[in-house]
Amino acid sequence: MRIQSFVGQFFGNKTKARIRMFQAAASFVKTGGVICDRICNICGYAGPFYPFGLHLRRDAACPGCHSLERHRLFAIWLAENRSKIEDKSVLHFAPEQSITNIVAPISSHYVSADLFKSRASRCVDIENIGIDNEFGVVIA
Repeated sequence: MRIQSFVGQFFGNKTKARIRMFQAAASFVKTGGVICDRICNICGYAGPFYPFGLHLRRDAACPGCHSLERHRLFAIWLAENRSKIEDKSVLHFAPEQSITNIVAPISSHYVSADLFKSRASRCVDIENIGIDNEFGVVIA
């Protein structure tokens, strides 16, 4: 604060604002874009989350289970709507591990599907499924 007062006295308020902006930017870079500690509703991790995405989103990825915002939002929905998936056959397209970990244990039958067999249990094109009413729930 003393430096800001000293600089403001000799160089004016614009320079003080620039110093505050520089300090904020330096803090952002130092913490990797972490705003504050978070708690993951999927794995229970408590601590800083990390930026993620092509256009970095702050506090997006949980270091504990690698879940993103959409996974944690789905977990909130699932907590309120468990009966819609519980004991039903589930077909999950483009499976993400965070979602698989919370859906597979409560469904009666869980099948993952993707264009690439290495990422799922079935190789299925979502535009040409070829499955007749075999599943009660589809996650895409």
